[in-house]
Amino acid sequence: MCIRDRIRAIYIEMLGHDASFSYIHAVNLTQSKILSIKRIGYLACNLFLNEDSEFIILLVATLQRDLASPNPQEVIVALNSLCKLVCSTVVHALVEPVLKLLSHPHEIVRKKAVMAIQCIQKLSPSSITEYPEKMKKALCDQNPSVMGATLNLYFDAIKENRPKYKELVGSFVVILKLSL
Repeated sequence: MCIRDRIRAIYIEMLGHDASFSYIHAVNLTQSKILSIKRIGYLACNLFLNEDSEFIILLVATLQRDLASPNPQEVIVALNSLCKLVCSTVVHALVEPVLKLLSHPHEIVRKKAVMAIQCIQKLSPSSITEYPEKMKKALCDQNPSVMGATLNLYFDAIKENRPKYKELVGSFVVILKLSL
């Protein structure tokens, strides 16, 4: 199948018809070296697959490889798809690569990594060890977009357990003053 056929399969699914014949081809597209084809593959997988799909297991190795890629665009594509594609059975295989991205040189990658950690934390709260330390480091990031993404993560955590995060009020006030 060519790319045009995969896009047609996306259209078929959007219309409510079954296009399960093209799922494996969408997974194969994610393994392409060409970034635009890889994006189409991840988009198709995001639209086609749910967390019960057996094709998600096939995507784990591709996601791990793309998360470790030196190309920030490939890393971003993988992080964007991670939240939609990951289920509780495969989340443990992707935690370490995502945590490594918190120290990536590009701020957009760090921001997307924080957003992926939020999805992982919702799926499997016990999967991330040293969670508070990693998030405090992301909260003190030099880039405001990374801080903002971390604030969303803290917002969810504070709703569950307010007293646990009292010592961070000073940091939250400093961030508020920076935004004003």
